[in-house]
Amino acid sequence: MLVRGPGGEARTNEPAPAVPAPAPAPAPPSKPPPIGPSSPPPSPPRGRRAAAAAAAAAAEASSPEDIRSLSPGQLATLKTDLAAEMAAAKERRATPSWQLVLRVLRGRYAPLIAVIHVIAGFVSSIFIYWSPVIIMSLLQGSALTPQAAAGSSAKGSLPAVGLSTVPAVVAAVSCVATAAHAQRSKELFMHASLPLLGAGVVTSFFPLLTRAHPAAGFVALVLTLALALAANPSISSILALLYKGPAEVVALPLFDAVLTAGAVIGAPLSGLIVQRSSSGFTWVTVMMGLLICTSSALLGVLAVWVAHGEQAEDLMLRPRRRFRLVSQSGSGGGGDGGGAAESVPKAAAAAATAV
Repeated sequence: MLVRGPGGEARTNEPAPAVPAPAPAPAPPSKPPPIGPSSPPPSPPRGRRAAAAAAAAAAEASSPEDIRSLSPGQLATLKTDLAAEMAAAKERRATPSWQLVLRVLRGRYAPLIAVIHVIAGFVSSIFIYWSPVIIMSLLQGSALTPQAAAGSSAKGSLPAVGLSTVPAVVAAVSCVATAAHAQRSKELFMHASLPLLGAGVVTSFFPLLTRAHPAAGFVALVLTLALALAANPSISSILALLYKGPAEVVALPLFDAVLTAGAVIGAPLSGLIVQRSSSGFTWVTVMMGLLICTSSALLGVLAVWVAHGEQAEDLMLRPRRRFRLVSQSGSGGGGDGGGAAESVPKAAAAAATAV
């Protein structure tokens, strides 16, 4: 509709059409904030993505480059060790089990280690089968008499069975304490040999201590078991380091089987000696003491032998050299048994390791 304005001009009273506003420009894609020392990490996603992200973060955090507190030489050593473990695992998967067993049996230290394990099995079987009987004979005052292995009623053997738990508890404590000290001091052979030497001496004097007082004989039995078991963690570590590499997975169970063979021999032989002897557990304990001292001496021989070989640094018998080139071939560096050592890739072989 037309109307007249104040100046006589014609106007319309209809509203002017609205002019559409320009559309807002699309926002640029947002970038995730960089993760650095001054910015917090983003919140983790949920579900499967969360699990994948956590696994990736763990792998990244455990890589040598992410360990800021290590020196460049230590990082190079860690890289070389990781590469050696990966190469050993790959070689282990590709090698038949019987070849790994042959590597262990052909090792230069295998006969000596086998003798040590036979003695350990022999002595341990005597402890396992005869400890309650020895304690019962101590309570009855017949440990050094022909009646030492005589049977008793179930009611009469209950105190002996209860007291037989005391050596086991003390042995568990001594085992953990000795292993912790060996780890702190970074020494294995002394922590294996000296407890065995002490156990052998105490066991050899068991008849004299028992004649003095039955309680002294019981204390000797407790000390013997505690000292003998205290050497086990260090012996296991020595064995694992000597056969570090592809053959490690068969070396440990193989020597455990040798130990079991010693136990099979020791249990009936000790029983025969006790039954035939007129002095009870006198000769059995003396024989046990001498055997334990022998195993301690054999561990000393093994320590000297290894100290003059290429594995002295790995078993902490010699300080590691400042720089050491890791051989690429599988016959050097890490394991006993004619090629039981791990192979190292070229990138790791070229690295100079420093510790």
